[in-house]
Amino acid sequence: MSTLQLLTRLVCGVFLLLATPASKGALILNEVMANNVSAYSHSGSYPDWVELYNNEAAPVALAGLSLTDNLSQPLKFIFPASTPALAAGGYLVVFCDTATNAPGIHTGFSFSSVGEEVGLYGNSGTTLLDSLKFGLQPADYSIGRMPNGGSASPWVLTRPTPALANTAQPVGNQINLRINEWMARPSTGDDWIELYNTDPLPVSLGGLVFTDKTSFPLTNRPIRALSFIAPDEYLEFFASNLAKSDPNHLDFKIGSAGETITLYMTNPITLLDRVIFGAQSIDISQGRLPDGSSSIQFLAKPSPGISNFQPITNVVVNEILTHTDPPLEDAVELFNPTPVPVNIGYWWMSNSRNTPKRYQFPPNTIVPAGGYYVVYENAFRNSNPAYPNFTFNSAHGDSCQLYSADSAGNLLGGRGEVKFGGGQNGVSFGRYVTSIGEEFVAMSQRTFGVDAPVVVDQFRQGKGKANAYPAVGPLVIREVMYHPTDVGTNDNILDEYVELYNITGAAVRLYDLATENILPGAPTNSWSLAGVVTYQFPRLMTAQPEAHILIVGFNPDTDTAQAAAFRAKYALPADTLLLGPWKGKLTNSGGTIDLVKPDPVQVPPHPDAGFLPTILVERLQYGDAAPWPTGTDGLGKCLHRVKLEGFANDPVNWVASAPGPGRLGTPRIAGISIGSTGDAVIEFEAVAGASYAVESSPTLRPATWTATGMTSAATPVTQMTSIWIQIPTRTRGLYFRLVTPAP
Repeated sequence: MSTLQLLTRLVCGVFLLLATPASKGALILNEVMANNVSAYSHSGSYPDWVELYNNEAAPVALAGLSLTDNLSQPLKFIFPASTPALAAGGYLVVFCDTATNAPGIHTGFSFSSVGEEVGLYGNSGTTLLDSLKFGLQPADYSIGRMPNGGSASPWVLTRPTPALANTAQPVGNQINLRINEWMARPSTGDDWIELYNTDPLPVSLGGLVFTDKTSFPLTNRPIRALSFIAPDEYLEFFASNLAKSDPNHLDFKIGSAGETITLYMTNPITLLDRVIFGAQSIDISQGRLPDGSSSIQFLAKPSPGISNFQPITNVVVNEILTHTDPPLEDAVELFNPTPVPVNIGYWWMSNSRNTPKRYQFPPNTIVPAGGYYVVYENAFRNSNPAYPNFTFNSAHGDSCQLYSADSAGNLLGGRGEVKFGGGQNGVSFGRYVTSIGEEFVAMSQRTFGVDAPVVVDQFRQGKGKANAYPAVGPLVIREVMYHPTDVGTNDNILDEYVELYNITGAAVRLYDLATENILPGAPTNSWSLAGVVTYQFPRLMTAQPEAHILIVGFNPDTDTAQAAAFRAKYALPADTLLLGPWKGKLTNSGGTIDLVKPDPVQVPPHPDAGFLPTILVERLQYGDAAPWPTGTDGLGKCLHRVKLEGFANDPVNWVASAPGPGRLGTPRIAGISIGSTGDAVIEFEAVAGASYAVESSPTLRPATWTATGMTSAATPVTQMTSIWIQIPTRTRGLYFRLVTPAP
């Protein structure tokens, strides 16, 4: 042992000997943060925390004391023997999270923002030194003792001041609370009531009473003490008849045939707000629109915990660019699908449902009929002093909302919204209309108007234009066998598979090389499947050009007998990759399959330094009923992609087909004859039950295959058949291919 180590131990030992044992009233809970969204950052995250305070004139020993969030389990966290004593008049912030590798003391448990209890115990957990029970906590506010440090001081709402004296947060008037929305007939889950705070200050809710009774005396349970609602916040209360004892659960249910809901003061006699309504419809809520107003409407899109709205239909968010470097910057393109110009002056744009007023469009901002309007980052980033860094989160993904408003900036209740995941550098997200609705997905090209600028000022000249086709590939989901023929009465999970195919003529790394160079061996640095099944591809794997990869629910490396049986069942070519096992199951009733890849790890000085973003390559949300093919549900057929280059998440691009994993389904061609006019006839062996089509492309690599309209219907037996190809006149270098199944 070195002299320095010995001296350190001696000093610590003397200090511990001088410390007095903790006693009730000497060491206290002084401040608690239970909903830390962005108020206090620690080692890259925002943990809950508890602040201890020593109001004695001597140090207090902490070793052996314990903290808990459940008074029936006093020893959930025990301060280690090495914990230094807390100096006289000193503060100690204890982080309530599981990030034990980060600096500081971490309890391993966190708090619930809807209500919790905290206990500080002496040695062995038998003596309760201090405790607190609190209710609903608004984001980024704490609760603390005022005056600071007094063992008898009451708890109030405070501004977060970890390791500093507490500062009280002024609160507003309860008369400004509104019952804003309610749901009496949900198809699933509990009835609910939304409370909205119209006051510019947070408001105390402790002791207030919700009731459905119309006569006194009231016996309903009051809201727990130390409950608060932030300004302009929407809180959801579950009318569950106390299905749970949490402070956000009420002791009654809402009558779907009509009801009266009242909010009373703590007396409870003084009425704060009341709504009276009639019969309700399933999954349709009713509420004030605009928020807090006297106008009550049925809402086809319920919005518990966020602003009430009706969908905006005359202007839509059409394209967004979120991950940029010069000469590009973030951008949002709006589109007006109507024949009438729309004035969006004074409207708001945001990336937070709870904070709609982040960017306001200038007066007389016109989106022309059938036209576009683009707003760039230089306009919206610093437009509002309250949100000087309003940009979209390209690493984690984000959302964009458009809110209608009047000339005073008051919300009128209209909202449009799109959501998107992590974005690749320079790749935009855009609106794409499928056969069953709209998707907001990565695009194959940017289409803001000036999309290959030399400097950012050029990019800002773009006025918008029609979106390109969605990005597809380089790997695509080609076949999905989600419900093979059952084995007796048992689900045949061993014959399930997801087939991926490399549609390019180049090898594709299934990992991020940049991240591999920074974090060698990063376990998440490879492509993966997510959704109803999850699978992480092996490290440093590469998909060869036009490679077929099958993911299955068993381990083909260890279960060699099953692997051999699987290959034989589906007549897999020897070069077809077989990988597994996945976790989960391809659900028979339908589900989501995501193919995702890693983006480069975030590096300093980025605020998310160390975070490894993921990019959605493509998503398939299949079903077992129309409009999805119905012959794939236990009848021996699989979902087969019609166009490899077509958008994945659209039922029209999928058919029920005999399984053909590992093969593109190219039929055995017996012969090709060319007529005197240049027309051709392809003769081939058609497999029973399969249909065929001819597609053409002006180039072979890269190929852009399009349907020619020349097809062959399915035959009842395997037999020779033919398709006549009409070759356009003056055609040079046109390629054809025969594919199955036909679109």
